[in-house]
Amino acid sequence: MLFRSQFAAEIEVVMYFDLCRELLRAAWDRIAAEPEIGEDALTKTLHEHAQWWLAEGSIDGDPTPPATIIEEERRRKPLVRTGPPHDPDCPLCRLEAEGEFGAGPTFCGFDGHHLDLDDEFAFSLCATREEWEKEQEDYRRFNEEMEAKRRAREAAGEDPYASVWKTSYVNEEALREAGLSSPWSVMGFAMRVAELIGDLKAAAGSRELIEALNMAFDAYCAADGDRSLSAAAAAQLAETLEQIAAAHPHLTPKAADLQSQLAERERQTESDFPF
Repeated sequence: MLFRSQFAAEIEVVMYFDLCRELLRAAWDRIAAEPEIGEDALTKTLHEHAQWWLAEGSIDGDPTPPATIIEEERRRKPLVRTGPPHDPDCPLCRLEAEGEFGAGPTFCGFDGHHLDLDDEFAFSLCATREEWEKEQEDYRRFNEEMEAKRRAREAAGEDPYASVWKTSYVNEEALREAGLSSPWSVMGFAMRVAELIGDLKAAAGSRELIEALNMAFDAYCAADGDRSLSAAAAAQLAETLEQIAAAHPHLTPKAADLQSQLAERERQTESDFPF
């Protein structure tokens, strides 16, 4: 019960953060439209806007109003996501929305990671500025230590076969034991594709490449063990990865690794057929 109470409080912190951001935007628009507006009138306008946002606004595209999310959390009711995928560009979200990881509702939550994107005391969870400044100094020292260790490893030539994947972790051995038919195998491959899509977005990659990668991956998943369909879909996916490597050379290691994984999956698929 204590854990749930703390989680509900964290949900409200996220809601409050997004509300503050919404009110800052609304205040800017209102002042730009009416520079001579007085403090009382602006306060009244923002109060009304806050009430509207709580009753009819949305968080991260979720159609559930913030006030409803807060009330459900206070009642210890799990949050169930409905509607389209959370991120239509994310292979994992798309697979989950299609029920590929099993039937049943999709539970969701708000971890508040975007609070860290506003590196300001006003948006922190610290009670005092002194506490926030100490936290910032701790972060700075930690980052410097990690960077120094990384440079030392590179200088010593350690770990020459380190993984090219940085934001996703996949236990390859466990996935091989699970077999290609396991949803966990598909999830592991999807995690790599999702990281590559994130890299494309960060590099301002073209929408055409992102959509082509998603379409090729969807077709590969839809083949579902059919030998001819799987081979054709795998060839299209490999070609798309070639296009990504050509357009973004710094992503070549990841594209090449995905091609290797794809080839290995195809060899396993062929070995499963008796003829």
